[in-house]
Amino acid sequence: MPSLYHRLLETWESTQVELNGSYSSERVSDLAQYTRKTSWLHVMVVILLSPLPCLLVTVIIDALPLADPSEGLQGSNSFWIREYYSFLVITFLATEQFRYSVPVLPYPLKRAFVHAAIVSAFVVGIMYGLALLIGFPLPFSILVVTPPWLSFVAFFLTLEWRNKIRETPGSGTMLTNVIKLWMCQVLMVVIYPPYYFIFTTLSPNGQTAFSLLLPVIKLAMRNIFGRTVVHLSDEVPEVITFNIEIYNALFISYCMQNSPSFGTTLIVTAALLVQLALSLRDVYEATHRIERAERQLGEEHQYGDPRYLIIKSSVGSLKMSALHQADTLLLSNAGNKVNQRNVGGHNLRFESRGILQVQGLAGVCVQPVPEHVMPAPKCASQQLSATSLQYVLEVRKLMYLTEFLVLINYVGVFIPLIFSIYMVVMYNLPNRMYYAQLAPLTKDELYDALKNVMFNCSLKLVGLILLCFVLQYKLRLSAIHQLAFVLEKQWFSVQTKAVFWVYYNVQCSLQHQGYDYSFEFSWLRESNFDSMNSSMPQTP
Repeated sequence: MPSLYHRLLETWESTQVELNGSYSSERVSDLAQYTRKTSWLHVMVVILLSPLPCLLVTVIIDALPLADPSEGLQGSNSFWIREYYSFLVITFLATEQFRYSVPVLPYPLKRAFVHAAIVSAFVVGIMYGLALLIGFPLPFSILVVTPPWLSFVAFFLTLEWRNKIRETPGSGTMLTNVIKLWMCQVLMVVIYPPYYFIFTTLSPNGQTAFSLLLPVIKLAMRNIFGRTVVHLSDEVPEVITFNIEIYNALFISYCMQNSPSFGTTLIVTAALLVQLALSLRDVYEATHRIERAERQLGEEHQYGDPRYLIIKSSVGSLKMSALHQADTLLLSNAGNKVNQRNVGGHNLRFESRGILQVQGLAGVCVQPVPEHVMPAPKCASQQLSATSLQYVLEVRKLMYLTEFLVLINYVGVFIPLIFSIYMVVMYNLPNRMYYAQLAPLTKDELYDALKNVMFNCSLKLVGLILLCFVLQYKLRLSAIHQLAFVLEKQWFSVQTKAVFWVYYNVQCSLQHQGYDYSFEFSWLRESNFDSMNSSMPQTP
């Protein structure tokens, strides 16, 4: 009977999405080819330039000076221009997410942009009308117009695809899956902002205790996303990381900038260190399983064949990495493209999801490159087949795990860095007085607050460096190449999420958007009071 420790460990690992998946054969081969052919200069350019679009899109909009919201609608012309630009960006990104996720349905880029422009005009018009009726700023303006915005986006998607969905098998399922992902993103918008408001109203000790909820929220959201986007296969790590980790990292940055107390910093630091320790433990366990498979392969009688030269755990200049060795075995076993082969009446399949299924292997040998099928192979051949396949599967699992970890640490580095650069740039722009997190700060207070944010960034950087070192030392795997591989090959998906979440979070903190989680909306009462005074007859 398993001990309490093992039951708890099993439960914990079942909640870790990075431990419950694996690369497909195709992705292993694609990554191996990318690692072989891509120079370090190219890799560093990809990694360093990837965060720039979200920073530029977010900063450019504040080059347009805004009037004080107390001036009302009469002085808000520049805000409505800005609001149209904001909805144009958000609508176009949302439409592009559908175009990217349902590639079997055509949606010309030009039409997508035109539809985004029309939707933005309708939504801003509705917002302006509500501001006339209720007051300006319109309370929770973005959330209030979200239902009509969703309706307009859905209308144009229906207009574009209503006939093509019926004519294209499988497109309906793809569309349903994108909608489920969209609902998960909406759930994050509902959960995190109230958390931040409650955090800002607490005492320093209360903030320290409340910050313990952040890892719990993140774990829950990762599992919700993991069960929702399982159909995306190899894209799951990127989808989960560039949704949840970006949003979570932004709120950690906001919390640490808003409350630079020692207790909050200590809690966040402890959580990061625990996460780093658990990540390195997971990597160690995975590399240990691969090394065990290597030793078993080394004992087999075909070890002298150049196709089966296996790396050792130490670094050697002439040794192949685990990734390239797995790629070699895949090329040998399945020609890198065969998903199913019958051997002696028994079925052996590599699922595209990366899960190896072997049925009826008792008494059967699966040769890596069978030129013909022998009915009664040697025992050594049986061991070679099973061991080599197990080795490939372990490498697939490791690649899935390391992609999660390098992306998590990369996001943990670039989001605080982008946040800090944005805060410094915005501090020197006229609109800074309309952002709650910037308006009351002196320059010294700003730099003191950003020290905590950059400390968080440095911890993630240390985690990324340690992960890269461990993988390079143990298995000669370049985690930096894997990071660049994801950022480049899934560039559009990565940029869509990064720009959307950074841009959206910044807009919600602007006074003109009317976000007030105390629900007092004092500016509306003042506006009504002024209106009543102006309507009263003047006495001599």
